[in-house]
Amino acid sequence: KNLATTAAKSASYNIILQVATRILTFVLNAYILRHISKNVLGVINVRLVLLYTTVQFLSREGFRRACLSNSKAHNWPAVINLVWLCLPVSAVIGVPLGCLWIFVLRTPDPEVMPNYTMGVCTTVTCVMIELLAEPLYIIGQAFHYVRLKVFIEGGSLALRCILMSVLITLYPSSAIKVFSVSQIAASMFYTCAFYVYFYVEIGSSAQKKANPLPIKSLASLVPVYRPSKYKIESSTARLTWSFMKQTVIKQVLTEGERYVMTLFNVLTFAEEGVYDAVNNLGSLAARFIFQPIEESGYLFFAQVLKRDVDVSNQEVEDVTLSA
Repeated sequence: KNLATTAAKSASYNIILQVATRILTFVLNAYILRHISKNVLGVINVRLVLLYTTVQFLSREGFRRACLSNSKAHNWPAVINLVWLCLPVSAVIGVPLGCLWIFVLRTPDPEVMPNYTMGVCTTVTCVMIELLAEPLYIIGQAFHYVRLKVFIEGGSLALRCILMSVLITLYPSSAIKVFSVSQIAASMFYTCAFYVYFYVEIGSSAQKKANPLPIKSLASLVPVYRPSKYKIESSTARLTWSFMKQTVIKQVLTEGERYVMTLFNVLTFAEEGVYDAVNNLGSLAARFIFQPIEESGYLFFAQVLKRDVDVSNQEVEDVTLSA
């Protein structure tokens, strides 16, 4: 029942986050269009954001899915070791894609839109900064800190939007640099917020002598590799690899039209900017309702039911709850 309540709360909070995200993004686009051209908007909202979502999703989604499955049975030090592998994975994915974005794909005129290369490098760096908080994100989700994600992601988004709006007013000719600075600030806020929250939470739990978390201090997050102890859970690692292959297909299906625009130059940058604005309005229902329900539903079923175990061998209470 607690898990069902948590899943319902998580879905509600995620819907609120999605609504706030869409409203802020819409208002931001409407505002910055008064200060920059449609070409610049297309480069930022399609080209750079596509790079960001691609590297981010492929680097972390497989780890999140696998590590949140049957979290009660986890050897958490081994799981934390595994989660840290998302950082080198992001480098392996981000560096080649960054080179593709800079040296192979069509690039904007540097005299009209300077700092494009810096924008690409910053985008990949932002993903790596955010992945520094990935172990804490997974621990927070596994132990039902449902509001934490909403507050931190919402705060990060608000900071990026406000900072970008202010800076674009002051420096309209340096839009890509403004985007890069805003994105870096938001990513640093995201990561620091997780560490500050859990630092306070662990200290508070220590005073109460009741710490439900699998870490006793932030130092417990440092990866430890010993031959006889705290290696990497092989079953979770195999599951991660399986999910990573699935995420490639899911990402292509989700962002397929943007990949077509980016790889085959079927639209100008200005047309891409207009398309992005219209497409965001057309996908409101899916983003508001179905995505939060999918995320919360997965978290619920992954923790209630045991993977690769027949229904007859599951706990009756768990099967009844999930039904």
